[in-house]
Amino acid sequence: MRGLAILLVMATHIFKRAAYFTENDWLQALAQPARLGWIGVDIFFVLSGFLITGILLRTRLQPNYFRNFYARRILRIFPLYYLAVGGLLLFLPALDREVGIYTQRFWPVFLLYQQNWLYLLEPEPSLLLGLTWSLAIEEQFYLLWPAIVRWLEPRRLQRLSAGIVFFSLALRLALLFSQSRWGWPAATAKLFYYGTFTRFEGLAAGAFLAVSAESASFSAERWNRLARWSFPLTALLFLAVALSGSLNPVSTNLGLISFGYTLLALGAGSLLILLITHPPQSALRRVFRSRWMVFFGQYSYAMYLIHLPLISILLEVMWRTGRRNALMFFLYLFVSYAGTILLALLSWHTLEKHMLALKRYFA
Repeated sequence: MRGLAILLVMATHIFKRAAYFTENDWLQALAQPARLGWIGVDIFFVLSGFLITGILLRTRLQPNYFRNFYARRILRIFPLYYLAVGGLLLFLPALDREVGIYTQRFWPVFLLYQQNWLYLLEPEPSLLLGLTWSLAIEEQFYLLWPAIVRWLEPRRLQRLSAGIVFFSLALRLALLFSQSRWGWPAATAKLFYYGTFTRFEGLAAGAFLAVSAESASFSAERWNRLARWSFPLTALLFLAVALSGSLNPVSTNLGLISFGYTLLALGAGSLLILLITHPPQSALRRVFRSRWMVFFGQYSYAMYLIHLPLISILLEVMWRTGRRNALMFFLYLFVSYAGTILLALLSWHTLEKHMLALKRYFA
């Protein structure tokens, strides 16, 4: 699922920029489906909520519960994050002086994982650091979630998780009725997409499934039957909502920015249930266990952080050549994907795997 999520996110950014190099109708049509690739972020949210809550549930009664959890999260997230964000904040003025100087003013916000709120300001923060907004929401969620899992019995935790899903949806609907106060449409749409409390439902949906899966009463057969109809239903409903207007998550498509995120959370959760309850040799399981899917999943964190700065700089370099044709379209695709993969491998072997090895001290 990580592999699927990162491929979707990368596609939406890479194909969008590749399309700048050609006016060919076929190539433009090829790039259009990638506009929905931003849903990969929501898959990451659900998967993260599921995995982290499962870990917390299985260790909640062990000694050093808090120390081990936060130490392991720090070892996984912080080294590459602060290297990438710190490096970009330092060198941004060399790439774009105006944007760089503006972004550097907010360095404490990036260091404290609060940058998702910057999207409510004008001008927007640098696109080179833009994707880190989702990491900020995750870290904000997990600041208090371990304590909640520790002290709340599983049944109440499950109810709370379901309540958060409904709260996020209800909050967006309530804000729609007071849209004039927020300056519709731009400010409200951005608040819905980047706001912490309006985007917790994906993490909470994953947490709900984790509590269910860890329960002694969990029935794989029953959950599989549920997911087999809920996944296609939520996918079709989401597509209907998305195609009813703009595909942009920060837009005037009222259905998308209100119900769309909830449908994504339910759909990604249903896919997750299918993958853990389907027979091991089923076609679905084989696809998601394929070498390429596992490869992209393993290196997804570095790819997520690295690909946008890389392809943005690459676009500027290739654009200056003045060439606009199909060859440049495909060349941009190839170099973007190849460069991202190579940098992710470099990150893994020089930094990440060595940091992860230290987790043995916090088992």
